[in-house]
Amino acid sequence: KVDSFADALAGPTPMWDWAILALKQPHLTDELLEKLNVYVAPNTRLICFQNGLGHLRKVHTQLAPRRIYAAVSTEGALKQGPHQVRWTGYGHTWLGRVGVNVESSETDEKEYALLELFRDAGISVDLSNQIVKMMWHKLLINCVINPITAIFSKRNGELLESRKRTCGNNFSPSASVQHKTNLPCIWICYIIVKQKLNGLMVF
Repeated sequence: KVDSFADALAGPTPMWDWAILALKQPHLTDELLEKLNVYVAPNTRLICFQNGLGHLRKVHTQLAPRRIYAAVSTEGALKQGPHQVRWTGYGHTWLGRVGVNVESSETDEKEYALLELFRDAGISVDLSNQIVKMMWHKLLINCVINPITAIFSKRNGELLESRKRTCGNNFSPSASVQHKTNLPCIWICYIIVKQKLNGLMVF
């Protein structure tokens, strides 16, 4: 059974196995976390579906001792209104526990059951013991892609179809440069983006 948070507040403390926090980082307020701390049982596991990393320590601190998981997803979605989101393309989702030594942890029955539930719903999903590294990787990609989509007024899926072809193969050098120079990838991508834009700012 899947309950909404509003339905949960109307009754006694629910005994969920899992709770999914599917909202933007700015909406993870202290007030919301205080309510979650009251209405979500201590043995309920929470999954955070937010980009970035700044929220994880806050959630983990305020909702301990509950198990906290992070999600990284490449599913495509487009917000069309305050209460409407349109799914735009298949992707893959990774889930992983944060705040503990997860590299040596083993998958338990509840985690297997959750994977089966997602897959039965048509969502491609796996568990990862490197979820924080994957979150940094997605953050790096967003730092490159988001400015490009804004500059050229393109959505993510339209970049490779554009006649300018500003992305795609253009940013692949970042990995090899990082290997040779040992510079942080974010600085390398910044340099590459800056160089590319110096020659592409023609509309």
